[in-house]
Amino acid sequence: MEYVPALKKMLEGKPVVYLYFCNNSPDEAWRIYIRQNHLDTDNAIHYNLPKTQESAIEQYLEVSVFPTYRLVDTSGRLVPGGAPWPSNPSAVVAAIEQLLSH
Repeated sequence: MEYVPALKKMLEGKPVVYLYFCNNSPDEAWRIYIRQNHLDTDNAIHYNLPKTQESAIEQYLEVSVFPTYRLVDTSGRLVPGGAPWPSNPSAVVAAIEQLLSH
């Protein structure tokens, strides 16, 4: 998560929404983590899901490790394969710009 603020700055002004799913965390710890890592921006949505929903989301997104990064196109379709990691911001920006150009 240390790379996310810089990445968000690089993508500022682009129609990007960040969707975060939390698993196995108490609500207060989850909220503190969001604040401490500056993940509470206007274009971020956070979910701390109950176990049943968490399992369904993880299956749909093909999550096998944590963290997992995925991209969703402007039509709401999940992009096949994983997304580049935020530690490689130029790859993330290139992938997002490619999606936005279609």
